[in-house]
Amino acid sequence: MLKKVFLIAFGLFYSGFILAQTDFLKDADIVWATEIEQDWVVDIPPFGLETLEGVRTLKLRSSETQRIYQKTPRLFQLIGFSVVSGKTKIFKDPKCTQETNWKTQVPDLPVHCLNLENFDEFTGFDCPDYNLDEIKCWRLRQILAYHKRSATWSTHVVSIAPLKLTRNAQGDSIGLTPLFWVKPVDFRPDLGADAIIWAKNTINTQPKTQVLAYPANLIKLVDGFRCPLEHVFNVLKSDRKTPFYNAWNEVPLSVQERVNALAPMSIMAVVLDPVTLEDQVVIVRDFIDPLSIQNLQLIQTWYWDAKHGRLSICLDAVAPLFHIWNDELRTNSARTLFYRRAKP
Repeated sequence: MLKKVFLIAFGLFYSGFILAQTDFLKDADIVWATEIEQDWVVDIPPFGLETLEGVRTLKLRSSETQRIYQKTPRLFQLIGFSVVSGKTKIFKDPKCTQETNWKTQVPDLPVHCLNLENFDEFTGFDCPDYNLDEIKCWRLRQILAYHKRSATWSTHVVSIAPLKLTRNAQGDSIGLTPLFWVKPVDFRPDLGADAIIWAKNTINTQPKTQVLAYPANLIKLVDGFRCPLEHVFNVLKSDRKTPFYNAWNEVPLSVQERVNALAPMSIMAVVLDPVTLEDQVVIVRDFIDPLSIQNLQLIQTWYWDAKHGRLSICLDAVAPLFHIWNDELRTNSARTLFYRRAKP
């Protein structure tokens, strides 16, 4: 009876994580893994404001038509045109098991369109230029994993969906609903390739993209790695051959910078002088406890391959975020301690 109850509970806990049985999680070096769901805004005009939302455009193919009409393709348009042209499959469910079609999922098709492969305008029914004001963001589901031997992180992308604005009978906004689901890939293409016509770099600073350092919904856990940052911190301190990078993920940390990364605060303390027996104020370094880290910062790059109708989302680096608290115990700011780059 107990065995039956355990199996039922086990099945309920893992019912939402079908990918736990994929080859990705069969890697014996993965000792910790969790599924992440984030809501992303990736097309943020004008480009100068992107960085405030953790987004940076790396590539956007230009054309004379685009420049004349000032038409900047959005990810939804790129995927939509690829779907109706037969290059990209879409699905009803986030596990990408129930294939569907554009007319079923996006019935309100407009008449005036933009061919996003050559930026020529055309008129027709099968047009993926859905009312873009109704598409607010993208829901991304992926698995974040930690590898013991290499002390690196990796991701396995599950699915992504455009979220449309849902309204009631009175026309009021009542929430966001996935329009359809697409299955991206983890393959990192050549950014300079002609087929890559849209590429963006993202850092999860948007409110609905936060990643917990110690989530409850782990889908793989090896004994001793409930807190993978303990292992990361130990490698940072003891293995000088393993590179870690600064808060901008630009240059490797020096030996002293590695020490400073784990002791980011200088605090004043009152101690007793053993000779004079008088109190004196000294400056001490307060080293960080890995368990005090609440969030992880992920840098990822998104690529759209127009030739193959394929979206790639690849992990670049992961950093622990150290939250600084004010007197009211409310978070005031978060500091990036260091980055550990993912495998190329």
